[in-house]
Amino acid sequence: MNYKFSKNDSIDRAINEFASGRPITVSEKNKKWIFFPIENIKKSDSKYFIKLSPYKSYICLTKKRIENFYEKKFNFDKCITMPYEAKYVRWLQSTQIKKNKNSKKLTINKKLFKNAPKLFNDIIELTKNAKILPCVACFLINEKLQTKSVLNFESIDLKNQNKSIINSTKMICKSPIPLSGARKSEIIIFKSYVGGLEHIVIKIGSLKAKKPVNLRIQSACFTGEVFHSMKCDCNEQLHQSIHYLSNNGGGFLIHLEQEGRGIGLINKIKAYNFQKNGIDTFESNHKLGFLDDERDFNIAIKILNFFNIKNVNLITNNFDKIKFLQKNKININKIIPTNPTINEFNIDYFKTRSKKAKYRIKIK
Repeated sequence: MNYKFSKNDSIDRAINEFASGRPITVSEKNKKWIFFPIENIKKSDSKYFIKLSPYKSYICLTKKRIENFYEKKFNFDKCITMPYEAKYVRWLQSTQIKKNKNSKKLTINKKLFKNAPKLFNDIIELTKNAKILPCVACFLINEKLQTKSVLNFESIDLKNQNKSIINSTKMICKSPIPLSGARKSEIIIFKSYVGGLEHIVIKIGSLKAKKPVNLRIQSACFTGEVFHSMKCDCNEQLHQSIHYLSNNGGGFLIHLEQEGRGIGLINKIKAYNFQKNGIDTFESNHKLGFLDDERDFNIAIKILNFFNIKNVNLITNNFDKIKFLQKNKININKIIPTNPTINEFNIDYFKTRSKKAKYRIKIK
């Protein structure tokens, strides 16, 4: 008798395999594919599998990365495939290459681009949930080929990953925690068992029934919150929010583990390195293959529903966050803006967010 893991187990295991740099195999109908994260594939791996499947060897990447490279729009869906070639892999593995210095090497026949099949789209979603570059090498292999120590999954079990992540999120534990300026506080930990991310809720004060709840939804920013980076306002937003909650009847601060607008710390630092050459915060995401913002605020909705919070005073400058809460039937009674300190290191960041993302901030 064989034991089959649940769909949630499959997604969690696949995310962790990619996050650790390991390949996975996926069975779909009568086919079996092996997928390697592009940043981890070795020459010996690619040579071996290309020999086995010379006409079914592909690179799958996001439309955003190709559009950024060519500086034009393409009429494709989310993901694109192209034939596997070593020179393309070298380009995709590097986050330092500049197009103008490598244009001859990196000329790609646009006719080679194809819409990725649905399975490949699910695999790219896995890379994003694993916080690695959204690009994979794909090889069709014989079903009987022995791939020892490589985990195999059924394609159907890798669908609807974000829904599984949301549904797996549970409250784990809580404790009183005195904060500077907010001594009557409580820390509450939620965990997404699919993907393993941990989210923090800080409850400040004793809330009064039937009144709008003061709320701040903050995404993790290690560089800003811990090291006080001057490139963003995340540290100021965090402490201004705690101060507001403490002095205005209490409330909730939901701190989501969504570093770098959802792309993860490593990719965020890679994006930072592009920005030193004058590329803005959104375009640097595109160069890596990501969207402007990869965050999923459904986790916050799950937490708000857990506490039965439907009416809030929201601390934010983010217009998209306002729209998302309203779309999910959270009434916003009042908007409380945060006030960042503008400096030479963050002024371009704020100008970009204000122009491209309707960030509610006035820059003199």
